[in-house]
Amino acid sequence: MTDAFYVPDGDAFVATVHTRGPWSATHQHGGPPAALLARAIEAQAPGFEIARITVDFLLPVPIDRLAVRVETLRAGSKVQRLVARLLHGERVMALALAALVRPGAVAIASPANDPALAPPECGRPFQFPFFNEPVSYHEAMETRLV
Repeated sequence: MTDAFYVPDGDAFVATVHTRGPWSATHQHGGPPAALLARAIEAQAPGFEIARITVDFLLPVPIDRLAVRVETLRAGSKVQRLVARLLHGERVMALALAALVRPGAVAIASPANDPALAPPECGRPFQFPFFNEPVSYHEAMETRLV
């Protein structure tokens, strides 16, 4: 067993139980599929950074083998627009529309003299109360309230 959300399988990805959401034992939480789409977009546009991304979930995403297809809508030298589709077989489960920019040097004002926040170690552990399965998305990270 792996602790990863997805295991590469040729040109696709097989979801693991760590993607499971709280609403169904057979469907994923939205975070892992959104991250998978963002990863595919970043890989398609080297030298660019995602400035904005919108992910639309069209259907519940099953814990199964999935493919991602990326298409360039606008290929500029400073700005690009891409769309990524998450496929289960031939069905589009989710799609992400992203605006990407080529990074450049920018002058940034000095930060305000706000007091430092407490480090994560000072927070108390938190468990989401609505996950029913012992191995799901909520176990993939440590959550603390500071």
